[in-house]
Amino acid sequence: MSQPDLPDFYVYLANMHVNHGQSGGPVFNDGDGRVIGFVDAFLNATEGGNASETVIVPMREVLRLIQSPPQN
Repeated sequence: MSQPDLPDFYVYLANMHVNHGQSGGPVFNDGDGRVIGFVDAFLNATEGGNASETVIVPMREVLRLIQSPPQN
């Protein structure tokens, strides 16, 4: 599966552990409880397959994908 061409697609690298099956879960604003993004975790094969990377996809990027999905 190829990666979509998404210019200026921003995510935040997070220093946190995500349990198996929790990718796609919401990230909440600590102050008011609003959903500010979604978490995604994946294995980094370049680190020997053991290391995982966790990123947070901000809501502005999620909304942009929903409104204008990438064309294959």
